[in-house]
Amino acid sequence: MRKPLLFVFLLSLCLCRIVADDYVAIEPRIGIMGGTVGEYLFMQKSDGHWNKNSYLEWEEVLLPTLGVAVTGMFGSISVSAYVDGVVSPRFRGIRSGNMYDSDWKIEGIKTNYSISENVATSNVQTGVVLRYDFALLPFLRVAPFAEISYGYKSFEANNGYGWYGDTVAWDDPGAHYYPDGKYVLCGIDYYCHTLSVYAGLSFRFLCSARVSVQADAAFLPYAYVYAEDCHYTNVARTKGRYYVDIVHAFGTRCKASLSVAFRVSRFWELGITVTGLAGGVERGDTYERDTATNRLYQNKGYQGGFSVYEASARLSTKVFVF
Repeated sequence: MRKPLLFVFLLSLCLCRIVADDYVAIEPRIGIMGGTVGEYLFMQKSDGHWNKNSYLEWEEVLLPTLGVAVTGMFGSISVSAYVDGVVSPRFRGIRSGNMYDSDWKIEGIKTNYSISENVATSNVQTGVVLRYDFALLPFLRVAPFAEISYGYKSFEANNGYGWYGDTVAWDDPGAHYYPDGKYVLCGIDYYCHTLSVYAGLSFRFLCSARVSVQADAAFLPYAYVYAEDCHYTNVARTKGRYYVDIVHAFGTRCKASLSVAFRVSRFWELGITVTGLAGGVERGDTYERDTATNRLYQNKGYQGGFSVYEASARLSTKVFVF
């Protein structure tokens, strides 16, 4: 009888040692973010080359964010789920810099250029991260990781003004200037869905029993983008032309983050994280929506494009449930 009890006792000790570092943690976080989202149109020339025909730059200027992450650590494997969103005081959007609209109707010459007030009406990011953590040195832990994220952004461009040359450059004296967008430039709406897959490597330096520094770097094996805008044709914004870009991108983005964590107690940790995301122009098919039938018709000889550049900083507090 004593031997089975001794065996169970020793096994329990081993299991306790194995799962001693296991935990589940809830991490509320608050921060700011900024960047730009690019919307492109390319036109194919007779020689097969592609010229930039249009570019809309949607600014994201110091937008406040609020989010939460839940992390479970089980042995060497951790799983995190998170959601972050831009917080609007009125929940009807927040002023977010400007939207710049450029057209190249003459090869190599920008003929039209306008500036509008940009409002971010939605901005949500959510995802899941899977890590495998191991000790490379006593003070250094390494973790390959994979992340799948989904993002949704929407903007409204209003009160625009601009210069329209059509057959001459936008800054030519012959270009027409529209000073009052409330009555002349009707505005543009834009939204995009992005599904992204990242693969990366994380390094966590254990500076002391309470302080650690972590650096992450990741690249994008694949992303799917669905983006749609409406160029309104009346001031009431009830009529317009709808354009859709559908993009499949491979290896076009990279992101990196640096964080510092301070372990206050066994159940509480404070952290600060800065993150940067950059990428090239991701190209795909472009379509125009028939408003009568709601069908999409591909614009042959044209390509749509998408780009994103972002930086963010956030403060977090992590509570270890067990």
